[in-house]
Amino acid sequence: MTYFSMYPEVLTLPGLASITLWPLDFSWADLITDPAQTHALLDKKLGIAAVIRAMTVPRSRSIIDRLLGRQAGSQGLILLTELTDLLQEIADSAPAGVVWTPPFVLYALARFIQEKGRRINLGSSWRIELGGGWKLLHEKPLSEAELKKLASSALGLPAEQIYDIYGSTECLGLCGLSCEAGYKHVPHAVLHPMVLDEQMQPLPDGQWGRFAYLNPLGRAYPGFIVTGDRVRMWRRCPACTRTGLVLDSQVGRMAGAEDRGCANIVQDLINERLTILS
Repeated sequence: MTYFSMYPEVLTLPGLASITLWPLDFSWADLITDPAQTHALLDKKLGIAAVIRAMTVPRSRSIIDRLLGRQAGSQGLILLTELTDLLQEIADSAPAGVVWTPPFVLYALARFIQEKGRRINLGSSWRIELGGGWKLLHEKPLSEAELKKLASSALGLPAEQIYDIYGSTECLGLCGLSCEAGYKHVPHAVLHPMVLDEQMQPLPDGQWGRFAYLNPLGRAYPGFIVTGDRVRMWRRCPACTRTGLVLDSQVGRMAGAEDRGCANIVQDLINERLTILS
């Protein structure tokens, strides 16, 4: 409901394909299309132990280096060649689609496509949904705008069609869905957001602080969550006419907060695939 109320135009796309570079049971890919049109390119069933490990154990940031290894026959290049071929095959057979991916996988895939002189032409009826946080992207800082420009060139779709979904490990549902300008719209029908200072007091609009929210959907624990994310919030979007509260496009981590999030799960899975390939 939150996805389609934010992006109702997706419902009108004919022959919509849904492609996930997440494990299928940790993605929304199969909730928006017919199962026959859903494609999991890194499919793997996850157990609760794998999810807990990925969320809590510190991870090395060297996965980008493994994915972009330059030596002939490197495990990363084999995996990226496989993903590129599968994505090209699906794109050739579907007039429209959604690609769900963590930012670091999109970065590695786009760089690989460009360096190999390839190009996938998805077109304006396709969109990319990023999720899992930017903190695992790369050691070298890369802005959201720079990643969108790179991916737009390599995958052949407008940069405005690359969106970012912001979630929280503890949240049942989503915390924010980005508009074309990158502001993250909070689904205020099911979430009451706030930004807190160091004394846990609410801050005025436009000031940076710690993100917190009330979520009545969860029943396994109290619905008041204080996250480790650094955000700022406005009553109305500065860039579009959609109503409701919005977060700044740049969501970071508070000083001293641990790195954790959904992208760790994909990192675990890719590391496992690279180990098998080697």
